[in-house]
Amino acid sequence: MKILKFLLKLVVVLLVVSLCISYINIDYKNISKIKDEKFKSSFKEVLKELNWEENDVKNIVDEGDWMMGKYYSFFYHGSRYYISTYDTGDIYSISLEKNPESSSSYVYINDNIHITDSDNNDVITLQWNAPGKYGKYDLYDGEKYLRFYVPEGVYYVKALNKNSTLFIEKKKIYKNSSGYDESETVKKVVLKNIDDVEEITVKSDECLSLVNNSYVSLNIK
Repeated sequence: MKILKFLLKLVVVLLVVSLCISYINIDYKNISKIKDEKFKSSFKEVLKELNWEENDVKNIVDEGDWMMGKYYSFFYHGSRYYISTYDTGDIYSISLEKNPESSSSYVYINDNIHITDSDNNDVITLQWNAPGKYGKYDLYDGEKYLRFYVPEGVYYVKALNKNSTLFIEKKKIYKNSSGYDESETVKKVVLKNIDDVEEITVKSDECLSLVNNSYVSLNIK
């Protein structure tokens, strides 16, 4: 009986602690408490553009780094959103998923930021989920799909992140036998380790695409 009473008390204590933690987390951080002034300013501008109220943004949490900056998450009207920022503090995107598979997950994308790839004009840096200088969103069955229109030529493609995967595709989009938009894949390049290198040729009627979290550089041969 004593053991049963002890277990019941322990369960009650754990429930109370859990509720307290949940309550604390709801108001963990609001916009006014963000220390990064550039990120704070950028966040406020994006909220105005979305016509969202600053006071309704709750629980802003640092979700770690990605290759070009940081991830954050926050809650707005009961839904959780993820922010991708550059090292400069500028916001690239806000989405319902940390690594969106579909353009429908995005509520905001900043297409006006162009990353300075390198001081070397012979080097092009391509980052999944970041249009940069050469990126363009093409529509496939109404969904935005990011492709990179680099100049034709022969390149050495080098991995700047593990398991970077690149596709060489035909620019032309056509309807397949099932009635869906499609482009012909010319070549798939998988670079498992950082600094792995492979030679590719991009023709005038071809472009490139990257899969999730891929980050590569192209050196003109």
